[in-house]
Amino acid sequence: MRTLIIDDSPMARRMIRHYLTKIGCRVVGEAENAAQGLRLLQTFQPDLITMDVMMPEAEGVDSHKALQEMRCAKPDLNAIIVSAVPYEKVRDGFLREGALAYVVKPFTASSFEPARQRLMRVLRQSAARTNVYDRHGMSMIALLDAATIAELREDGDELLIDLIEIFLRETPDRLKMLAEGLAAGDTGQAERMAHTLKSSAASVGAESMRLVALEIESAAHENDLDRVRSLVDTLAREAESAEEALTAELTALAG
Repeated sequence: MRTLIIDDSPMARRMIRHYLTKIGCRVVGEAENAAQGLRLLQTFQPDLITMDVMMPEAEGVDSHKALQEMRCAKPDLNAIIVSAVPYEKVRDGFLREGALAYVVKPFTASSFEPARQRLMRVLRQSAARTNVYDRHGMSMIALLDAATIAELREDGDELLIDLIEIFLRETPDRLKMLAEGLAAGDTGQAERMAHTLKSSAASVGAESMRLVALEIESAAHENDLDRVRSLVDTLAREAESAEEALTAELTALAG
C-alpha cells in the first residue's frame, strides 16, 4: 500500500514509517505540513495517508481542510490521524470525516495496534478486490514491479544484482522454515518467516509474492492456521515464479 506521511516532527515520521513498513506499506513520500501533503497527494497518488492534527498551518490549510480536500480528490483514500490531542470530540470529528483510525501520540506498537488491525483488514479486502488469483490459482499481477526494478537501477546495476542474488539464495530456506513452523503448529515462526519473505519480495519488486506473504503473516498473527495452510502452496508457486523472473533479469543484466 503506497503511503504518504504528513507530520511536522521528523521523529514522529520516522516512527510511523517504521511501523507501517513492518506491515507491508511502502512509504512514497513525507510532508511537513498539510499544504505540502496536498501537493504530494497529487504527485504520488497514495493509497494511505497518516496525518498529524496540530501542525503549523501553512498556506491557509489545516489538517481538517486537508483531509476533506484529499478525500474529495481521492474518495477511496485511507487516512490514519496521528496526534497528541486525546480528546474524543476531535477524534470523532475526524472519524466522521472518513478517517480509518485515530492514533494518540506517542506513536508506539501499543498505540498503533487498533489502527494496525483495521489497516490489515483493508489490505485483505484490497487484495480480494484486485482478484490477485484467477480460478486456477495463477497470479494476475505482474511478476516483477517495473517501478521497483527501475528505482533499484538508478545508480547502476550493482544493488539490483546483489538483492536478486540474496533473494535467490535465501528464499528456499525461508519457505522451508515457514513450512516447518506450520507443521509444528508454531504460528510465531510462521508469522516471522512470512514477514521476512514479504520484505524480501518487496525489495525486489515481486509484488504477487509479497501480497501472499502479507496475507499469511496476518493469518498467522491471528492464529488462523487453516488460512495459513490454504496459502502456503500458493506462496511457494509465487516464489518459484519470482525466482524464474529474477533469474532471467539477472541473466539479462549479466549480458
